[in-house]
Amino acid sequence: MARTITFSRLPLLCISRTNSGLGVGSGITLDTSIFKRRSQVARQEIKTQGIQIHTRRELTVACTSTKETRPTPRSNSPGERAIQLYERINDKKWEALEEIISKDCCFEDYSFPTPFNGKKEVLLFFKQLTSSMGNHVKFNPKKISDDEETAWVNWHLEWNGNEIPFTRGCSYYECSNDGERLVISKAQVFVESPIKPGGIVLNLLKIITTLFDNFPKQTERFLKSPHAIVQWTMRIYSMFLAPFISTLLASYINSWKLMASMLGYAFSMIIFILKIFFN
Repeated sequence: MARTITFSRLPLLCISRTNSGLGVGSGITLDTSIFKRRSQVARQEIKTQGIQIHTRRELTVACTSTKETRPTPRSNSPGERAIQLYERINDKKWEALEEIISKDCCFEDYSFPTPFNGKKEVLLFFKQLTSSMGNHVKFNPKKISDDEETAWVNWHLEWNGNEIPFTRGCSYYECSNDGERLVISKAQVFVESPIKPGGIVLNLLKIITTLFDNFPKQTERFLKSPHAIVQWTMRIYSMFLAPFISTLLASYINSWKLMASMLGYAFSMIIFILKIFFN
């Protein structure tokens, strides 16, 4: 009795069962060369698919491992320099920190109005930063991606291993070669804002874009020279509004000083009376 077995991408092969076992029937019309070529193609496809599946698994394991442990970037890469920057800030190793910062480094933290230019200003900023962090607050870089010259780092601050709310940030680093060393030449820092305006931002954006659309010429002038518009606005403020506002602020501050002094006298009287009755 003949049985037909179908292989994917292969022609049909007829096999006959005999009393002694299995043997190839005499009615086979398959060309042997075609069968060999098709079988080679099938083996190659299976081998290729197997290699692709193996590669995907390796990538999946690598991605899941970075979530649990600290990422390990390539040696002598921008990612490694970024990791060293945070480690040396956490450990307050100033001499080691100087080695990975270029002389003309530009550090832009968008929480500050102006960038820090030069190695001295950048190191001074880091010293002020670490003194504000104290002994228990540390940087924890979570995710790092880099290429030949740049690196991106997602980080947050921790106190004794516990994440501090509203301290997440993202930093961008550019590196250059200083002789045989790779140093950080530029940095941009984006810090999470503790104020969450939510839908107010969308409403403000709608108002601003409406003004831009209604006054296109003035908008082009403003976008081309925003600093000139700000200076012009400050001049108007100093000429017309500053005298009145400064007078109001001075009277307001003086009134609060008077209230603070009166409260201080009241508390001192209460403490004096309590000492009389309870001593």
